[in-house]
Amino acid sequence: MNVSMTPGALRGATHIVRNSLLAAAGMTLLVGTAACSGDSKDSGSSDRQTAAQAACYEEVKKKLTAPETAQFSQEKAESTNFGYKISGAVETKGDGTSIKNQYLCSVEQNGSEWMAVQVLVTPA
Repeated sequence: MNVSMTPGALRGATHIVRNSLLAAAGMTLLVGTAACSGDSKDSGSSDRQTAAQAACYEEVKKKLTAPETAQFSQEKAESTNFGYKISGAVETKGDGTSIKNQYLCSVEQNGSEWMAVQVLVTPA
């Protein structure tokens, strides 16, 4: 199940999400660091996280105006009961300009495939 927001709802939620992302950044950093360090010991978990991130990136790119130029950075992945919560920054370039956004994905495994069940992209 893919969930998307209308442009109006996305604009209205931008301030809430930006504040939530900033407020959660400290917690995500602490929890994400612990999860990542644990994942590095288990290659199966690392492979799962890599596959989850790939699914997230694919869905984020669908929301960008120049997806072929997307450069992802500041990734944080937090293991959840059903998959991963992935956040970070993405920058695209077009017409001599650089567009910076923040993204947040909830990704779940469905059989052998990973699916982004919630994707939010907001201006940075």
